Amino acid sequence: FIFIEVLVNLADDVSGGAPYKYRDVCSIIDGNDQLPEQYCKRTVFAIAAGATGTVLSLMGIILHLIFRRENATDVSNHNCGELPEIEIAIHALPILEPVSSNLTLKIEFILSLIPSLLLGLNAVFATGVQGPAPEVGNLYYASFISFFFVLRICLGCLEEMNSIEMHSNVSDDSLGHDDARDSHGSTSVGNLGSSQASSPSTLFCDAFAMKERRSRVRKFFFLSILSAICSASAWDAAANQESQQLSWRQKYLVFAPATASFLSSIFFLMSLNYSTYSIASKLWCGGIASLLLFLIWLVDLLLSMHSDDSWAINEKGEIRMANLYYFSWGAIVMSATILLSYAQQSPMLRHEKKSSVVVIWGANVKVCMVILGSSLHVWHNIDCSADEEEGQASFCNRTKCAIGIGATGIICGWTVLISRIIGCPITTKVRSYAETYISVFLIIIFGVGIALITGIGGPGQSVGDLFYSSWLSFAISLGIFVTCVDVLQQQEMEQTDAGYVTFHDNNVRELT
Repeated sequence: FIFIEVLVNLADDVSGGAPYKYRDVCSIIDGNDQLPEQYCKRTVFAIAAGATGTVLSLMGIILHLIFRRENATDVSNHNCGELPEIEIAIHALPILEPVSSNLTLKIEFILSLIPSLLLGLNAVFATGVQGPAPEVGNLYYASFISFFFVLRICLGCLEEMNSIEMHSNVSDDSLGHDDARDSHGSTSVGNLGSSQASSPSTLFCDAFAMKERRSRVRKFFFLSILSAICSASAWDAAANQESQQLSWRQKYLVFAPATASFLSSIFFLMSLNYSTYSIASKLWCGGIASLLLFLIWLVDLLLSMHSDDSWAINEKGEIRMANLYYFSWGAIVMSATILLSYAQQSPMLRHEKKSSVVVIWGANVKVCMVILGSSLHVWHNIDCSADEEEGQASFCNRTKCAIGIGATGIICGWTVLISRIIGCPITTKVRSYAETYISVFLIIIFGVGIALITGIGGPGQSVGDLFYSSWLSFAISLGIFVTCVDVLQQQEMEQTDAGYVTFHDNNVRELT
């Protein structure tokens, strides 16, 4: 619409013999009452951000290729003799480290920082209430995909500049871990700057020990970005709503993500530096902060998905504002992974054996809680008096079915989890068979639930919490069934092997 109108007006000016002039695009859009007030400005900004990001990305590609080729030349010229490839890479670390901190890497960081700021603002403005892409589509996906791509490049430059992957000689004791680094008995190196004197095996074992630090750097970084997007989107929705009076729930949706973004940014900066990370990695510091972040986002998610004045969804659970919906879920998942990484550092959980079955059953309970909460939210906002006389599966009846399915999944999941936690007096084989039968039962009810909930006339026919959670619960129940079958087959193999060993020992004893 925009470009056709511009070309038509430009052709009229040229054909009429008037002086060559270009009519302003915004003057055309402002004359259309069907478009939002800020539609033009946000569209022009999207064009400028896309063009600038393209040019800077091409410059970054060229500089990156030249930069990496110089590093490859330095490595090939280094006198490594007949060393294996792994040892060549280790001996090349002292060469790559000064190169990675030179002016070229800083320029590459700046070239990624500028488009990240532009594309970040564009992602918020273009997908906002008055932007050209408030709903999912090409411009919506392109805005956020390009933004997160350039953010990842910017984060990679920061990691190289701070030598997170180079300084891999950090002891576990300095990070608050009491157990040994690995099963090979490698010793920790407490001083920075001694990587050149370390053996190849020590370097790689220390690099493995730093994996958790790199993971937390990236998680805190992206949690701060997701929180900032949610806060900016909520502020944009508040600025464009008809009523200027905000409820306390809406104020929370604006200021709580901003607080979470600020706190995550602090721990991201602390994790970048080795000295401050020794504090941030402690359970009393990072653990408490991760718990606070998770609680902030848990309350935010409940208010976003189950309140009457939410900007994220409507009264039927359908997505109203995609930014608040998707990035709120992304933020709480990211905060949960951070909390889990610190929880595993606790003395009570450090030596606990991980079980994939327990994790999957816990995920099933969580998803069923979403089904139950979303269906109750829909049930609270609809009037079923008109559907009581209908014999077919009406909208209200399907909503009741969704409530029952969610409650059944929660009861089954908690039954299995409690039996595993308290340790019921049954054999492992009996418990595995019981969990297999329960998973088959869940597959049946979730399969029927998908047809009733997400079908035409169901409460989850539109994309939203009920739609995603219904399909996800069915997929998780399939995963539980496959896992239980694998456990049963493994137990059968162990019993067969044990029987063979017993038979063999008896024969040897008789021969003796």
